[in-house]
Amino acid sequence: MRKGALDDAEALLSDSMARFGKIPDRWGVAVARGTLGNVAFGKAVVHDALGDAALGKSEYAIGMARLKESLNLFLQMNDGWGLATFMLAPVRGASDQGQWELAATLMGAAVAFSDTIGAPIRVPFRQLFEANKARARENLGEEDFARAWARGQAMTPKEAIDFAFAPPAGQHD
Repeated sequence: MRKGALDDAEALLSDSMARFGKIPDRWGVAVARGTLGNVAFGKAVVHDALGDAALGKSEYAIGMARLKESLNLFLQMNDGWGLATFMLAPVRGASDQGQWELAATLMGAAVAFSDTIGAPIRVPFRQLFEANKARARENLGEEDFARAWARGQAMTPKEAIDFAFAPPAGQHD
C-alpha cells in the first residue's frame, strides 16, 4: 500500500481478512478491514488525479464503509489502540474531500483516544496528520478549528464513530 501498489494491497488484505474470518480473529479482521479502507482512499485520490471524479467518489464511499465496520469492531472489542489508530483514516478521508470541520473534529477525537492509551500518533501517520491539521487550520481559521478540535476531544469513541460516518447537517464543509 505504501509503495502505491494499491490493487496488490487490496488483494492481499482481502485474502488476509478472509483468513482471519475463518479462524475467527475479530482483531485481525478489524485491522485488515480498516487497512482496506485506507487502500480505497488511496485509489480515490488516484482516480481524482486522473480526472475520474465519479470513480474517486465511489472508492471514497467504499473506504468509508470499510472503516466504519473496522472501527465498530474495535469499539465492540474495547480496543483503544485500534480506535486511536484507525480513527486517523476518516481524518484523512475528510481532509482529502476538503471537509475541514469534520476533519478537525475527528483529529481532536483521534488525539484524545491516543492520549487515553498513552501512545502518540505513530510516525508513519504523524506526517500526514500534521499536514492535514495545518490545512484544516488554514481553511477553517484558528477559532473554528479550535472549536471543532475541542468538540472532538470531548467525544466518546462511539460518538466520534457516529459523527465520522453520519455527521449532523451543517457540521462539515
